[in-house]
Amino acid sequence: AEKAIQRVMYWTQDWGETKRIAFRKAELFYESFQTHNHSVEASTRGWLQRLNDSAIPVCLCSEMDRGSVESVLRAAGVEGLYSDLISAEDDCDTRTQMYLGAASKLQRPP
Repeated sequence: AEKAIQRVMYWTQDWGETKRIAFRKAELFYESFQTHNHSVEASTRGWLQRLNDSAIPVCLCSEMDRGSVESVLRAAGVEGLYSDLISAEDDCDTRTQMYLGAASKLQRPP
């Protein structure tokens, strides 16, 4: 978020202000994430189940914290259908880093 704030949207170059904006964005996203009624389409659940049954590893990538993501997976009825998880605790700065981390966790080439 910090790179987007400074280099894409040009909202500010002040690092303290950049961190404040990024933190506020994360707070708003977290609040929305917690109150949303999460569900998964039956066809998506079936697809994930078939991947799992076929021993095809799947890693979910999210910018949210691990606990929140796992809670949503439970609520959506797809807990256990992912081999691994990349979350905020993995400290990835970009989506590219998230996907590389996922490939590494799944022991697959990127």
